[in-house]
Amino acid sequence: MMKKKIYVKYLVLLIGVCCLAITQGTISTRAAASYRNSTTKRYLFPVPEGGWSSIYAEVTYQEDYDSSGMNITLKRRQKSAVYQLGYATFKPYVSLLNVKHSSGTVFNSWRRDSMIYGGEWDGGIIYTNEQQVTYARRDKITGNLPFLLCCDGAIPPSAAGSVSLTFG
Repeated sequence: MMKKKIYVKYLVLLIGVCCLAITQGTISTRAAASYRNSTTKRYLFPVPEGGWSSIYAEVTYQEDYDSSGMNITLKRRQKSAVYQLGYATFKPYVSLLNVKHSSGTVFNSWRRDSMIYGGEWDGGIIYTNEQQVTYARRDKITGNLPFLLCCDGAIPPSAAGSVSLTFG
């Protein structure tokens, strides 16, 4: 008798869960197609009267797109960096500059977003730009994200790098 009551309770619970699952709306997700590239750079800055400052950075450039026939529409781009630091007097940092396409388009309006990064990194930054541009696939447009590793008290105070993408 006791087993029958437990069985009925579990059956009612199972039916309730199934009904709830069926009546809930579906969640649709669509992964955006994207071009993505990253690079790493390590730099040791000599700081007069202050020892050394070091930075190790991974810089990533990503463009999300839709393609239609002979065209490609670049909808959104992100530039980001995660970094590890070592310093005594002057703190190094990463400066992500404006993205430029080989067509001459420069993207200079960026929104800073929140970023989650792993425990091996000391910090991270990410920026998003949602200006849409459309190109013919045959044009093989490229995009370039230049960046600087900087340390204000060092001589020299910066080291340059870049990340590039080819679309189409």
